[in-house]
Amino acid sequence: MGIFRTAPREHLAILQQDARYSLRRMAKEPGYVAIAIIILALGIGANTAIFSVLNAVLARPLPYAHGNELLQIHQVAPKATISEMQFSVPEINDYRRRNRTFEELAEYHNMVFTLLGQGDTERVRTGVVSAGFFGMFGVTPALGRDFRAADEQLNAPAVLLMSYEYWQPKA
Repeated sequence: MGIFRTAPREHLAILQQDARYSLRRMAKEPGYVAIAIIILALGIGANTAIFSVLNAVLARPLPYAHGNELLQIHQVAPKATISEMQFSVPEINDYRRRNRTFEELAEYHNMVFTLLGQGDTERVRTGVVSAGFFGMFGVTPALGRDFRAADEQLNAPAVLLMSYEYWQPKA
């Protein structure tokens, strides 16, 4: 039983002695101490920044309903050195017909259009999506309607959904 009473006191005495010795050594070499503190601060800061980015990008779930069930597929042509090809409408329709795995299959790609109106024409960068795209994310338009399967038929009239930010008057 004596060891359990004396050991903590002895450990504390040794710790105090080591702390006094460390402080004396640091007082003798302030430049070395400053460099060590700066290196530690940079290392901790870099670690924190990397963790924050990885946490935001990889660890957090997507901000959509059932975001953990979303999957993006790509088409590549390595012999043609194309790392990402767009799917054609017949390919997407074929994938939809043959699909036995996915609950929904929608298409998305970027495109630049010239938007004609009553005033000046405007070049806009858009996202071209197929019917069901917004439904996969649990999103519905604030006004108007979503895309329908009939909108994808040959010679169907063009349908456009504008973002809230785009159609608001610019100040």
